[in-house]
Amino acid sequence: MPTTPLSYSYDLTRDEIVARYRERISLDKRSKLGKSDLEQLILHLIDRLKIIDDHSSIKALCEAEIALLEEGYKTNTIAFDYLPKYRKAVEEAIAQGIIPTTQQNSHRYIHTQRATGVEEERFEHYALTYLKYDTVTYENLDTRNKETNRTKQLNLKGVNPDLYLYKLIELLHSHDKFASRHQAIAIAGLTGRRLNEVLARGQFSLTEHPYLLRFEGHSKVERSAYDIVTLTCAATLLPVIKQFRSCDEIQPLLTLTSSELAEAINKFDVQVNRECNKHLGEIVPPLEGRENVSIHNLRSLWGAIAAYFFCPPTSHEYPFLQHYLGHAIDSAATGHYFRYRLVDNHDNYLENRGIKIAQFGELPLNDAQSITKEESSNAVTNLSPDDESVISESLIEPSLNESVTDSECLTETEADYFFLAEPLTVLVNQTVSEPEILMGELQSSKEQMSNTPLLSLHPLLINNPKAQALQAPLTQLLTSNNMGEILTGLISVTGLTAGELLKSKKFYPCPDDPFALLFSSTLATTKDKLVTLVEAAQVIDAIARLKAYPDVQPLLYLSPTEIDKRCLSDISKQLLSHLPFKNLDEMVDTYSTLVSTNDSHIKTEKLKRPTTTIYNLYADDRTRLETIAHSLGFDGTQANVFHSLLNWVEQQINKEAAPPQSYESLQAIADQAKTLSWLTGEITSLREQVTILETERDDLTFQLERARKPNPQVEMLKTENDRLSSELDKANSTLSVFRQLLNGDNSSITEPPIVEKPPQESQVKNEKKETLVPESIKRSPVNPPQPTANKETLVPESIKRSPVNPTQPMTNNELTPKIRRTRSDGGAMARAIAIFNALQQWNHQHPDNTFALTPALLEVTFHIHRAAAHQFIDEYKEHIAQHHHAIGVGTVRTHNRGKDIEPFKSFVEQHC
Repeated sequence: MPTTPLSYSYDLTRDEIVARYRERISLDKRSKLGKSDLEQLILHLIDRLKIIDDHSSIKALCEAEIALLEEGYKTNTIAFDYLPKYRKAVEEAIAQGIIPTTQQNSHRYIHTQRATGVEEERFEHYALTYLKYDTVTYENLDTRNKETNRTKQLNLKGVNPDLYLYKLIELLHSHDKFASRHQAIAIAGLTGRRLNEVLARGQFSLTEHPYLLRFEGHSKVERSAYDIVTLTCAATLLPVIKQFRSCDEIQPLLTLTSSELAEAINKFDVQVNRECNKHLGEIVPPLEGRENVSIHNLRSLWGAIAAYFFCPPTSHEYPFLQHYLGHAIDSAATGHYFRYRLVDNHDNYLENRGIKIAQFGELPLNDAQSITKEESSNAVTNLSPDDESVISESLIEPSLNESVTDSECLTETEADYFFLAEPLTVLVNQTVSEPEILMGELQSSKEQMSNTPLLSLHPLLINNPKAQALQAPLTQLLTSNNMGEILTGLISVTGLTAGELLKSKKFYPCPDDPFALLFSSTLATTKDKLVTLVEAAQVIDAIARLKAYPDVQPLLYLSPTEIDKRCLSDISKQLLSHLPFKNLDEMVDTYSTLVSTNDSHIKTEKLKRPTTTIYNLYADDRTRLETIAHSLGFDGTQANVFHSLLNWVEQQINKEAAPPQSYESLQAIADQAKTLSWLTGEITSLREQVTILETERDDLTFQLERARKPNPQVEMLKTENDRLSSELDKANSTLSVFRQLLNGDNSSITEPPIVEKPPQESQVKNEKKETLVPESIKRSPVNPPQPTANKETLVPESIKRSPVNPTQPMTNNELTPKIRRTRSDGGAMARAIAIFNALQQWNHQHPDNTFALTPALLEVTFHIHRAAAHQFIDEYKEHIAQHHHAIGVGTVRTHNRGKDIEPFKSFVEQHC
């Protein structure tokens, strides 16, 4: 069972919660009021509402609660996040009888619907009346959100689709420790679905089209399955989605309840957004007013690429995206997904649409999958009757819901409470049932239409059924107070583009025809005659009212092409709402058909003015063409200018071909081409050599820096060498005394002074094995001398402990002390072998941090003499090469570069 506000438990008093809340505010904590604290505050408020039974006390209590929230949060957050939670809990408490409703704590009032003006009776507790802001506050928040969305639409961010999709495919096949987060980003970007739908809620299956998936599990409304566009092959994407759902981090989410899932997704969303900004931040620029890229931004970018791939060129992307986003027909939320524009490698705008249709065919538009506003409203779950009425109001008037987005200031829950604040009027003994309300709305709409006289059609179109069907909606559009509706109506009755209507110098009534007007375009100096479907005076009046709107003023400074792009979204929305057309082109074609019907004069005038719609041209290319046309003296409408340019190009092509070039000039060109080819090859070769030399230079510099660093092992060996040299001198002195004793010369026995000589490493390395006893001593027999006190003091203690047999002469081995083998006679080779064995053990134990055996490693790291190091490498090069191949060494010379050598060096020293 999902958790309700009344099922929360609390163990803190209100004063304790408020104290903790204010302490976090003073410390400038990001989270000032935790989820548990908010739930307990709500319960404490409900406990107080149980016992309060008068209007003024309830009002003061609610205002104090809002003031407490305002200490730590902005008005926008309170209005659309916290107050809805309070209201929901109070409504449930009233429904369960926890808070009683009486004549003292409740009231009746008349609620007037904003869109229709229909009045209805409502009866509610005063807590629900005052746990919200006033109408002005909500309208200010609405205006601010509209301005935010408008700013983002006026500052579209350019994205290269090739780089973006390449990165998404790379993240889709990620296998690192954050693979689940990377795959979530990729799946959301390739399907355009929300994060909770990607993680657990959505269900995906294949369709007959290679770039469509059947999707079920819309997070905002409960509705049947429908098709969604994928930016990569659906058959390739679906197995990855299933594998993603089965990983250890995602699989537990599939069994959670809705509230538990929401909490888990909120935690996962923070991690995913961090990775999203890390990997896509250099490809996808942040939206206006934002610093980072979030996973929800990818939904807007998905829409731009989906239209680029599969939106038919004859259709506008607005209804296309509305269809595949799963929005209700004419949903205002669709307008909040136009945040990006696609650019090529040179930052040129990609205006093409449907580039994959020729290869894979058009997407099947399944009308059954579209839902209406009424169906969308009925699909919202867990809402009170008061909330449902609020949602129906916002759906009736599209402009009221334009600021509601999925990722910005308003969530769907926030939208539910957006227009709760309405003027209250005391109702005295009056009730209105729901059927009566609906009938009243319908009757009010009919009365409004009946009060507006229909505009007169062109006399030649009075008996035309198609024109008669358009008469009422055209009247509604042209007499409306909505800028978008007026603009749509003007395009319908004139066939002009939005740019031509706003940028043309002036419109004049035609003296001899009340259903035609004269106008001058931005390029032409002459006046063109234009036939209108209704009276020209009505058209001129509508144009004047249109240009007087404040929102239109910034458009007057743009080019006609830019105006067309800015207005297309609103125009498409209005024509889908009021006119029986699928797109703008169909509406203009209908105008052309009507003015060409049953009248040769009208047809002739219209044929003189070809369409100004130009497809698949970059904006800068249009500017260049206009500049060229001006330099050639071509004036008029855009259509006339481009028509003249095409004629001029054809004339240039049809001119006589230039005479062929001479043999000498062709030969010179060929020689120059060969020279350039040779120079190119030489430059390429030299660049490769420079690269190799730079690599070798870096390697030698690295080795030199390592060699210059003080080595504690070398210092230790020098100290040991000094000590051994001192002991050797002492041993030589003792041996000299012993030799005198053996020769029987006791008179001149004196202990020679010990002379300390500085250690010479070259002498130690190059000395040969030789006895320290002279040859004469070895040939003469030794007789034991008579021990005396003086002699005993001169004989070393070691000799005293080793008795000498007088009858057997002492051998050379007995007189010669044992010395350690030096590097010159094989010690360095033996140590190199030990190092190689230890290196193989290290590489076996550390396959991710292997080292290659090189002369530099032996010489610099382990201080093996250079000659011995190279000798070892030469003698054992086959064994070394086999080991390098086994561990996957590519380039031996650079394999060890940049690695931490100390752990490996310690390991080798322990095993040598």
